[in-house]
Amino acid sequence: MVIGLTTLYCVGICLLITIFYQDVVALIIPNTIKMPPMDQQCFLSSTKAHVNYMNVSVQDKPTKEAAFTKWSTCIDKYPKMAYKVKEICGDYYYEKMSKEETIRKAFVYAKDA
Repeated sequence: MVIGLTTLYCVGICLLITIFYQDVVALIIPNTIKMPPMDQQCFLSSTKAHVNYMNVSVQDKPTKEAAFTKWSTCIDKYPKMAYKVKEICGDYYYEKMSKEETIRKAFVYAKDA
């Protein structure tokens, strides 16, 4: 059985798919958040390096614990700081990390010799 659709219906269906497919993918795949177009434009990527730069410098005491506390507060205030980027079929999406994983990735120390 073949269903014949007019050109107007076909164009409408194609437009809807093009506009909303990322929302559908984000609903289907767990822990996936659609990356807004402005964030995609700021995301620099190649096969060898990925750069998505965010800098927050708020330090009142020069100790590790104070820095962890400030970062925890910033993560609560700005949820995007706990996102990491993942690629699905060539499109970029966010994946939310736990607070512990975010802090572990944010603070990298040189190993003592």
